[in-house]
Amino acid sequence: MARFSRKYDGHCHYAAHHPWGWEIYTRRMDLASERFPNHIMNLNKLTHLGPGTILSGEMTSFDSNGVDNFKNVSRVCRSLPEEARKLIDSNEVPEPVFVIYDVIFHNYKSLEEKSYDDRTKLWMMLSTPKQQNLISRVEYFNLKPSTWMQTAKNNKWEGFVVTDGSS
Repeated sequence: MARFSRKYDGHCHYAAHHPWGWEIYTRRMDLASERFPNHIMNLNKLTHLGPGTILSGEMTSFDSNGVDNFKNVSRVCRSLPEEARKLIDSNEVPEPVFVIYDVIFHNYKSLEEKSYDDRTKLWMMLSTPKQQNLISRVEYFNLKPSTWMQTAKNNKWEGFVVTDGSS
């Protein structure tokens, strides 16, 4: 069954749980943890996601109306770690939110043979970005192909990603 999740306008990142703790990487696998120490602290609270877990998601920033702010998240993600932390600590830009949209490995095992529905069970209990937590999950919407575009426009969102839960 197809489902619609919001497409966030941000930067793809991965969170990997190593035996020594969590690290955050860019989509090019550059270490980015120094930019996100508060995210690391929050990931450490997810005790059901033990070592050998890799989460994929989007670092994104939201304005006061909940609309994605690509410029702000880019300033953090493209800055050196020390400068990124200064931008956040001075409240010049808000702390980005890591929005999880999939889990690739769990307990050192690849999940490529598991369906999307089975994989989401590992992180579905997390809050959505509306709750303003640093670690969040994608939101799903009950839409039809005839209504998704207008919904995205009305909310000033980039769009939707269509997933098949059985894939």
